Amino acid sequence: WFVAFLWTSAARDKWVRRIFAPAVLVVTLIALPIVCFVNSQEGEIEPPAVLEHRYKAVLFLDYKSLFGQSRFQFYFLRPPSVLEKIDTGDFAAHKVDQGLSDHKDLKAVAFLTSDQDGYDRLRTIEGISTIEAECSQIQSSGSLMDHLLFKLNAKHNQRRRPTWYLVCERRKS
Repeated sequence: WFVAFLWTSAARDKWVRRIFAPAVLVVTLIALPIVCFVNSQEGEIEPPAVLEHRYKAVLFLDYKSLFGQSRFQFYFLRPPSVLEKIDTGDFAAHKVDQGLSDHKDLKAVAFLTSDQDGYDRLRTIEGISTIEAECSQIQSSGSLMDHLLFKLNAKHNQRRRPTWYLVCERRKS
């Protein structure tokens, strides 16, 4: 609004028409697509949205993730999928097998964390094979804008933290 006010208040000045107007148009044309197409707070909603779409039935093992702390879980978590809070000791192969044997209809187990300690623990189970499942590599969610804003002011941009997740897919029988 302020830029529009400045532009209109000095619209009759020829230097404004030659310098200010093109500069505003260029900045607007560059910034508008970025603002429109960047998914804000992607770390909170991307993992469950992608995994629910791909597997339909997932056990989410949550260790301090943005998804587990938000109200979005009530939208993205659809039965038969289940969200379970876990502790640091639950980052293990037996937890994957236990989850899949307790829930026969689930197709995958996903560990979610937005905590650095949780990320370090995810690395210990990355790429392992269990009796029931094959675990993939750690994936990170969060948009470029989220990463930038979190780096600039981590204390006040906690909802823009990345979420790391690791998927263990049930073996085909």
